[in-house]
Amino acid sequence: MFLDKEKVIETVLYIVNEMPGLSFMQIFKIMYFAEQDHLVKHGRMITGDDYVAMANGPVPSHTYDALKAVKGVNSWVNVAGLKARIEIQDSYHVYPMGSADTDFLSQTDIECLDASIRMYGVCTAGELSMLSHGPAWSSTERNRRMKVADIAAEAEASEEQIKYLEEKEQLKVSLRDAAAK
Repeated sequence: MFLDKEKVIETVLYIVNEMPGLSFMQIFKIMYFAEQDHLVKHGRMITGDDYVAMANGPVPSHTYDALKAVKGVNSWVNVAGLKARIEIQDSYHVYPMGSADTDFLSQTDIECLDASIRMYGVCTAGELSMLSHGPAWSSTERNRRMKVADIAAEAEASEEQIKYLEEKEQLKVSLRDAAAK
């Protein structure tokens, strides 16, 4: 899975256009469950973001960095474009300042996002935190990247899917290591 920064931005915009004022945590959990669903149904994540097992559950690492950059806490490529498209109030509630460009999202991305918004958009941040404390999160050391295959296994992916995702993840690590040299 490779990060698609445009899809990160458009995914956040899509979610907050449907439910303005969600907290960072609510956005992250809606994304997590949508990505998990998409992974099992279609063999890939929506954004390609890395999920980190933080104290309150899985957090999409680059998405979190992007939202912190909008707040001015760190820097992130394309943050100027994101700053023009969302507003953060009360430190962590996100509001859209325009529509998501759904040309960046596939029909299956949108279907899984819609399903996750319907199912989890009514939950509080605390409820979402507890719901996301599944086996993939539990088996990962805090503040470490969760394995994509574990995320899929938690959603009852087949053994064949899990094996495929493990191989794909090994390739990603190999390519990342090679690029770092």
